[in-house]
Amino acid sequence: MLLLQTSLLLPPSAVYQYYQKRFDTADRAWFVSGAHADGAHSLNPNQFHPDWFTARDVSGATAQDKRARRAALLESIKMMAFDVVTVLDRITGGSTLLLHAPCTVRPGEPVQLERMKIEVCINPNTLQERPPVVRPLAEIVQKFAEAFALPGAQRWARAFSNAGFSLTDSLDTPSPNTSRYVCWGRPVGEIDDMISAALTSAVPSGDRNGPPRHATFTAQNTRDVTPASPTRRPRMLHDSRSADTAAKINDMQRQLTESLDENNKLAERLQSMEDEVDTLRRELAGATRQAEVLQRQLSAQEAELDKFKHLLSTSEDKLAEARAMTSRLSLRANAVRFTWPTTCE
Repeated sequence: MLLLQTSLLLPPSAVYQYYQKRFDTADRAWFVSGAHADGAHSLNPNQFHPDWFTARDVSGATAQDKRARRAALLESIKMMAFDVVTVLDRITGGSTLLLHAPCTVRPGEPVQLERMKIEVCINPNTLQERPPVVRPLAEIVQKFAEAFALPGAQRWARAFSNAGFSLTDSLDTPSPNTSRYVCWGRPVGEIDDMISAALTSAVPSGDRNGPPRHATFTAQNTRDVTPASPTRRPRMLHDSRSADTAAKINDMQRQLTESLDENNKLAERLQSMEDEVDTLRRELAGATRQAEVLQRQLSAQEAELDKFKHLLSTSEDKLAEARAMTSRLSLRANAVRFTWPTTCE
């Protein structure tokens, strides 16, 4: 309805520009619809799916331009998947966890767990209402990195080499006000050490968009989620690394609070914008009703005018007939007058 109302006010080109992101998403949804049940899932060993080559075949003036276009295409499809998962939870009241690993590393880097990027889509409200869920979430992400991301990256490297391409890759950072989280794989056993350290110090564990294990930790590249420990284990001895981890987790917890405040402010702004849109919709509906009333009045007046025109045309015809009859009678009277004396003689 809003699109229809907007299209009445804007020219076609302006409507596309206003809703370009939605139109582009609809285009991509057209091509991906039904893919999960199309039966084209089998692959040859160490080979990519044919769609991989199709998505790679993009136009561009330079190699850099082509890479940027490919990255934008992949990012848009990924965001569409995150949007679908988010809306699915909203309209069903259910809970969905989506994990995605691109299975790539930076050029020249070894294929290791610490370099596996895992993108997680989960309802932020789930983390806010049930903080203890972060512990099993961290374990799930780590198991996914070990069982899926790392073997997938090894297979990706072999398939990429078999395809005859040179390695290029880029990393991105998601917005903090989304249900998209970025995590990194850890060496085997490190997650358990982090959880033990957090329980020992009574500090929640977990991170949002945390740094990779091989990267330098900075406050700017972290966002956290806040789990709570339902039980407290006996105090355990831990090294300085555990103490550093606990300090980092404290900082992550503070950043989560700030992020939640930002989310609340954004939600308030969004609600305000929705209220303004509703007001505009009502005003537009009122203006549409007024236009319909005026159109009906104009149609009625045009009908009355047509009726008057018909009456006027009929009157003019009758007047012309009367004039013709008068003319004929006048001629006959003149003829009788001129012939009367001769008849009398």
